[in-house]
Amino acid sequence: MRTLVILLVGFIVLQLLFTQTLVYSTNAQDNTFLSSSSLSRFIIYQASATDPCSTVMKTINVTDYGLSPQGHFRLLSDSSLILNSTFINKIKDMAEMAYSALVNFFNATPYDQDHSGIIDILIANLNEKYGSGVFIAGYTIPGSDPNGMSIEYLDANYLLTSSYLDVYTTIAHEMFHLIQASIFNLSQHADWVVEGTAVFASDYAIKGYSPLQDSIYLATDHFNESLNTPEACLSLDVYIADYVIAPTFFEFLAEQYGLSIIPKFIHKLAHENDTQALQDVTNSTMGELFSRFAVWNYLGLYKGTNYTFENVSVSASPMVTLNLGSSYEHTILPFSINYIELVPTSSLIYISHEGKLNFALIKLKSNLGKILAYEVSYISNETMIYVSNSSDYNRIILAIVNVGNDKFNYTISYMPSNISVITLTTTKTIASNAQASYLYVIILLFAVAFIVTLALFLHARQSVNKASSQET
Repeated sequence: MRTLVILLVGFIVLQLLFTQTLVYSTNAQDNTFLSSSSLSRFIIYQASATDPCSTVMKTINVTDYGLSPQGHFRLLSDSSLILNSTFINKIKDMAEMAYSALVNFFNATPYDQDHSGIIDILIANLNEKYGSGVFIAGYTIPGSDPNGMSIEYLDANYLLTSSYLDVYTTIAHEMFHLIQASIFNLSQHADWVVEGTAVFASDYAIKGYSPLQDSIYLATDHFNESLNTPEACLSLDVYIADYVIAPTFFEFLAEQYGLSIIPKFIHKLAHENDTQALQDVTNSTMGELFSRFAVWNYLGLYKGTNYTFENVSVSASPMVTLNLGSSYEHTILPFSINYIELVPTSSLIYISHEGKLNFALIKLKSNLGKILAYEVSYISNETMIYVSNSSDYNRIILAIVNVGNDKFNYTISYMPSNISVITLTTTKTIASNAQASYLYVIILLFAVAFIVTLALFLHARQSVNKASSQET
């Protein structure tokens, strides 16, 4: 079951930007009610009031409010709700707008379980209890819906108390899950990929509004959250992993490679796993992609676009600051990033670690929070990293990246160094490797050995010629 999880525990406020809400009560200006058909019984799932890791099945009577103007959607509701025409028509219009944007962009139509050509939208209370901190705003069950149809289930309480654009986001998000299901098997792909692209898609459908605007700051201290966090329970960890960090990754891909990279990736998932599909469409390894992603998040390089992520600033906080001569031990989770700040000085970073890790060494000069210059070195699976040119910068950050499926332990020792290392540097992001220093030394040693050998050979030959001359 794919759910859009909205956390209401005081620190996520998704409704600050827009105050227009949808209403259904008889106090609304439009008190006309649409004619509806006879009642039918449907199965819904509600979030348990006692166990955040489980749902409760319930059967309800449903009222049919007819088709949307273009005929792609039928609107249903729990018969205990009385909905006015303003509310009904707005939901239908939103669904058609999202349908047009997403179908055209992804070149695919929503999964149609009963082959009726119609997607149903069912409005009901999807939570046993409200005010407990976590609730379900909507869900879909593509391919195995117990009602035998393709249905977007939307929570009535959320729809009726949220802004117009937050409601639109939810409708587009769940619709995109049905589009995904028409292209690939959702159960064969990671939650962060399925949900991250759904959040991206709903942002795209709105063009210019991102629900991440009021929650992206949550990732600041949580970029060490694993994208492989299981979605079995409704929790803050799941929300940050799947609905904040994951869509931010796809925003990063769109800005790096252009918007078309997202639909290309989605269609690749029909035949490839998540990692292979990403590597194919970007021509980069996951280690390279996630390392660059780590740098973008720390430096806040997102420029804002006319389609999404408008005026959003991403910032990642270091987990710890290391002084020269100090050490740090930690465990990095799968598909996550750890940021370590180092006191600027010429030094050596010794890293003892399990598995394969990628690193990005970020050196930057900033003043009053504004980045004036920066230099980045990308390093793969090393155990020793040189820090040079440190006097030119006032902050040094080591991003540790794990794109494996397992967690790994590591120990960092930050030690002084008097070694002079020849490096190529600029004030922009560059891809360099500590192995280049070793290669330079090896070449130099080979050159010296060759010259010495040649000198010995010539000397020996001259001695032989001299002896021969004396005998004659």
